[in-house]
Amino acid sequence: MPTSTSHTATLMKPLLLAAAFAAILFASGCMIYTQNPPKRTISGQVINARTGQPVPFAVLWFYSERAHIGFSTNFGIDATAYADKNGRYMLTERLNDHVTVVVFHNGVTQQFTLPDFPLTNTLNNMDWRVQDAPAQPAK
Repeated sequence: MPTSTSHTATLMKPLLLAAAFAAILFASGCMIYTQNPPKRTISGQVINARTGQPVPFAVLWFYSERAHIGFSTNFGIDATAYADKNGRYMLTERLNDHVTVVVFHNGVTQQFTLPDFPLTNTLNNMDWRVQDAPAQPAK
């Protein structure tokens, strides 16, 4: 017949393993997301900073800081939007509060920061003035 001590040790082993696993995840900075951010709408236009003309078919990536349990900050692409032939875009997605926008066109990326969202969770006329593509090397 097993003793009370061996029965307790048998029960403690899975608990200790689970605690060790949780400690490793926590210490490594593994992200456990705790938020379900609201749906937010952003619209605007991508414009060439030099000419003032629309930039057609630019790609916009929206990154936001994610709430987590751990020691490191994690950002991730939360949404992607595509400008139309007139450089206009519109996006409705779940985004956290601090959003960075990366605009890509003609091999050039530029980074911008969205202002704080109002209570309506809508930002209209978010126009991004981007630089021209870099000069091509001479042949």
